[in-house]
This record gives sequence, C-alpha cells and structure tokens, in this order.
Amino acid sequence: NRLDELLRESRKYHENFGSSYWKDLVATEKEVGERFIGETGAVTWIASYAPQGNNEVVGIFSNISTVCEMEEPHIEGLSKGLSHVLRAYNKVGVRSFNMTLFSGPEDQHLKYYSLNVKLISRPSLRRFYTSDSEFMERLHYETVVETKPEDVAEELRRGFQSI
Repeated sequence: NRLDELLRESRKYHENFGSSYWKDLVATEKEVGERFIGETGAVTWIASYAPQGNNEVVGIFSNISTVCEMEEPHIEGLSKGLSHVLRAYNKVGVRSFNMTLFSGPEDQHLKYYSLNVKLISRPSLRRFYTSDSEFMERLHYETVVETKPEDVAEELRRGFQSI
C-alpha cells in the first residue's frame, strides 16, 4: 500500500509541478538545513519531517528509481550511509532498527520517483517496556497477521467449552 501511494503521489506531483518531488525535497532540505543529515555519494540522508517511527532517517538516491538501476556508486553510497546511520544510532543507544527500500517497478526508470531507503529505531528492552510494531505495519502500512481467523475461532471455542 505505501509503495503504491508513494508512486501515485510522486506522479501527481510531477504532473502538477513539472518536477520530481524527491529532487525538490532534497533541494529544500539542503537549503533549509534543519533535517538535512548529509550525503554519501549518490545518496542524500535526511530526517523525516513527519516520521512514522523514532529516529527516522531517509536515504534518497539520485537519478535512479529502482534497485535494478543500482550500480557501484549507489551501492557504495548506501553502504557508507548505513554505516554512518548505524554508528550514530549506536551512540544514542539504539540497538535495534527496522529498514526498508521503496523501489519503483523493476522494468522502467521513472523520472518522477527516486529509490529511497527508510530506517526507524525500535525501543530497547527495559523496565515497563512497550512492544513496538513491525516494519510492514510502520513503514509499508500493511498489517501482518500470522493467525487464520478459523484457527483462532477453533482454539477459542475449545476454551469456551471448558468454562
């Protein structure tokens, strides 16, 4: 759902403004400077304006819209950037995180969309710990349910019968 929304809204932005939302976002964040983190070659790193999780960081690739377009400079930029992010996460006490890539369709380059990576931290185990949600729920807006309703009903019926 989230990827579909990103692609659709990026296309609309391009139709309305004649430019790429992602390139405009990078330019604006660099200019304003409040959420701009840095660049590692072909990847620009920013803190999200409206985060979906704690310590959210987004890496936006320049001039590619899909993982199939990745070449050495993109892989190197991603690797260096992730190394910096994880080192910084460690310094602030983050020991667990979720990460996802939002890639355009594999068979086409989209001039209005940029491949991007998103990371959020997960809470550390501690007293009064509250469990967090999974990356599919937080980053993709997709609920993951591991139990079939029929199995739940069967198990709970047995519980009700023993009362």
